[in-house]
Amino acid sequence: MAPDLLHNLFNTAPVLPQIPQVTTIHDLVFKRHPESGLLAKGVEIVVPLAASRSTRIVTDSEASKSDLVRFLGVPA
Repeated sequence: MAPDLLHNLFNTAPVLPQIPQVTTIHDLVFKRHPESGLLAKGVEIVVPLAASRSTRIVTDSEASKSDLVRFLGVPA
């Protein structure tokens, strides 16, 4: 029996999902503080891809929701 939904718990998602997925994105600190270093460069690629591949996005604050709308164009 295959799963009906995948919940990604930490800002990333599979590249080629075979099922609908929900991704929890906790923050976009890499957008607010781009000077964060090399790790921020990798996250800057992975998080927007996860957002675009997800059927739904969950976040844990209004500030992160606003950042998702502002920086990634995610619908509110």
